[in-house]
Amino acid sequence: MRVKMMKKSIRFGMIIMVIGLMVCAFSLSVFSASVVPVLFDSWQSGNAKAECELAGCNAEFFLKIDGWDKENGKDGTYDYVSDPDALENEWPIHDNIITITNSAGQTFDWASVYPVTCIIVKGGPGANVFYYPGGAYSDTSLYAPTNLNNQLYDISHVTFCFNEPKQECEWIGETAWAAGTRYTPRGNWATYTPYVANSTVTLYAGRTMEAGTVNFSASIVGQVTITINLNSGWRFEDVAENVKIQGYTSTPSGNPVPGRFAYKGNASESSFSMAVPENNFYGIHANVEWAKCE
Repeated sequence: MRVKMMKKSIRFGMIIMVIGLMVCAFSLSVFSASVVPVLFDSWQSGNAKAECELAGCNAEFFLKIDGWDKENGKDGTYDYVSDPDALENEWPIHDNIITITNSAGQTFDWASVYPVTCIIVKGGPGANVFYYPGGAYSDTSLYAPTNLNNQLYDISHVTFCFNEPKQECEWIGETAWAAGTRYTPRGNWATYTPYVANSTVTLYAGRTMEAGTVNFSASIVGQVTITINLNSGWRFEDVAENVKIQGYTSTPSGNPVPGRFAYKGNASESSFSMAVPENNFYGIHANVEWAKCE
């Protein structure tokens, strides 16, 4: 009799264990995202940046979405702007758009314009941190930690940690001249510029692209300082004597030969200045590059 009761107890225990495993497997299948979260049993909430740093996320930008509702979720589009006071034509502004969908209940799906490195889902005393080391743009069924009964806590807030998309850029070399009159009406498009103290003209590359500006200072002791400032996305080409300047007392003609210009310099980064003798006209030539990014 005792043996039979023991067998029944064993069978009952095995059934309970199997049911438990099935429930566990079901829970994982319903609430699993593309990555397994790391559980922080006790989470110290703070602002978005502090939370991303606490989780050890490799991120430049941060967005915290508070006020989650168990019944209605938090579906919507959330626009992140690093500088709210920046003008529309200023760069960089660092815009990102994060979209939350299917968030009614205790899970949600998300999508992001910028690559997300981790997401912190706070619920109960702890938080689940979903890590995406290579950067991810979307995922489904993210969730908060579970309680002792293996029930999901309600989501209290979610913090996104993300970076700007990486761009692959190709640098393309161009010949540039300070805006002015063409040396010759045919063939070569090179231009020379009349000297006007404290004036600024456009630096054209490839004939039509605005690569930057050229400024002429007032003459000081017979010297004029010529300053070239390149626009964003441009740089001086890494070649010897990438800036060449020639002064003229009268209007020049014919095809110029920059290699024979009297004044030469080696510019780097995006700005360059050179003092030259005052003259009535100047030919200003530069080797520049622009970034073609995809």
